[in-house]
Amino acid sequence: MLSWAAAAFAQERLADSLHRSCNFTEAMEIYDSLLASSSDSLERERLQTKLLCSENASVMSGFVNEPVVVAKHLFSREDFFLYYPLEDRSWRPLPNLLDSLPDTYVKATWMPEGAEEIYFSRR
Repeated sequence: MLSWAAAAFAQERLADSLHRSCNFTEAMEIYDSLLASSSDSLERERLQTKLLCSENASVMSGFVNEPVVVAKHLFSREDFFLYYPLEDRSWRPLPNLLDSLPDTYVKATWMPEGAEEIYFSRR
């Protein structure tokens, strides 16, 4: 019995790890098999919650864009806006109303109407 419990614990940890690394389908398969082999009602409820979280994450990941790095260059923060070949005064500051920490740098973005590429600064 103890070896089965240890194996189930290891499988659950693997599923948790897969979920955290966005491998939701694989995590759901493991959670589902653990659910099928469990008879403890509290354990089943906990596993069902984890399975539901993976299912929701799998569905929601269909709405997420994955940014692709097209170029990489090291430069100072002060030179960030000079790096992109964009017209003058095309950047707009974006206030972060939820950010309570003061910052000397302004977060900004550049997105002309109809653009499919967005350039932004982290700071």
